[in-house]
Amino acid sequence: MPSVFDESYYGELYDMYSRLKDTKEKKMIILGTSSVAFGLDTELLESELHDVGLQYTVCSFGLYGALGTKIMLDLSKDYIGEDDIVIFAPEYIDQELSLYFSCEHTWRALDGHFEMFSKLDSDNKKTMIGNYSKFLGEKQKYLRQGIKAKTNDVYNKSSFNDKCNLIYDRKYNEMDGGFDQNALVKLDSSIFDESFISYVNDYADYVRKQKAQIYYAFSPINAIALDKIYSDDEIYEFYSFIQDSFNFKVIGNIKNYIMEQEWFYDSNVHLNSSGAILRTSQLLDDIKTQYGIGAPSNIVIPNKPINPSNQEIGSGDNSMVDYFTYELKDNGTYEISGTKEEMIGVEEVIVPYSYNDKLITSIDASIFSGNESLKQIIIQDNILALKDEMFKGCNNLRAIVLKQINPSKLSVGQKLLDGTKDCYIYCPDYETLVAYSNSYFWGHYGAYLRVFNEE
Repeated sequence: MPSVFDESYYGELYDMYSRLKDTKEKKMIILGTSSVAFGLDTELLESELHDVGLQYTVCSFGLYGALGTKIMLDLSKDYIGEDDIVIFAPEYIDQELSLYFSCEHTWRALDGHFEMFSKLDSDNKKTMIGNYSKFLGEKQKYLRQGIKAKTNDVYNKSSFNDKCNLIYDRKYNEMDGGFDQNALVKLDSSIFDESFISYVNDYADYVRKQKAQIYYAFSPINAIALDKIYSDDEIYEFYSFIQDSFNFKVIGNIKNYIMEQEWFYDSNVHLNSSGAILRTSQLLDDIKTQYGIGAPSNIVIPNKPINPSNQEIGSGDNSMVDYFTYELKDNGTYEISGTKEEMIGVEEVIVPYSYNDKLITSIDASIFSGNESLKQIIIQDNILALKDEMFKGCNNLRAIVLKQINPSKLSVGQKLLDGTKDCYIYCPDYETLVAYSNSYFWGHYGAYLRVFNEE
């Protein structure tokens, strides 16, 4: 069957793999997951390295957290040559610091390019074979509709150029409040799985056997997304744990990678285009320090991009605006902070659009908790984020109806449906469902997505 995922975000994995495999010159491989794709301008890095005498082809080898870090290690291993440099820069997310492996996401990334299958380890291959029929069933659904698996935002193969550099213009921080509240960052040794550390250290041993070098570098961290305020001693303790746990050198200062919110885009680890230049400059400085190069950088750091305020209200359904209470946020929009007596016994809720001539953009995570009357809730396109477990104890909730057609404009974590029973998420039409199914954040809910009013 023809490929259906080759134009999606998954489709870029093969191009990254091919570039790594086919490059005959000395390579600098930046290895991790999506904070590599979103957090570096690899062409700029390569140009600056050449200017100071480091003649390397920079290969970006980080794409998608749902694929995990392990698959990037496995796919790159056979293409590390003498004098190559590997920069290992994992994200500080439990899943990315473990041996997590997803058959569902890997089959999508391999679609049409099954040669990558041979690079997986034997246990992962067995699991993949066991899930092959499920993958074929998914492909057939797309083929029957005569469409490709794509979304309508940055998360497509077309967002990258032929050098695997993400060229989609990410203008500014699009997150409500400047950070993703569902994915706070914890700087603690407990987020590292011991088996993962061992696996990476074995990988590093292999790199050195190829007469190549490997270094540990820090990934970007949204300063306001930290789960608490960390003292310098606590940050140093975390740094020391990394230094002591991995059998290769750590370069750079982690505090330089705890960056202000304005540099981020749509997650706590994804940088906007300006932020990627800043992080590229920082990594370049760390590499030059390691190699004793004192030449100044030619990179011009842009100003911090500021997101224009959400003050254009537009129009929406405010028929239930008097059922709730509200709290004005610092950015001039409202959060729904509570419910009034009018909500008692209500089965179908339309989340209101605006209040006091200002947009409502968020919902407190607790206001629907334990509501056993609620059966259906409509989320209009003014809402920018849905919080984990916000429907916990809503035992009769069967439908979360989304009006937003662009999944990148509605942030979600991985626990939205936790605490519900037999609840599904409805999109307005099939095209929007496809976009959500292939969204970086919403893909987790693929099995629960439906088209509204369609059997």
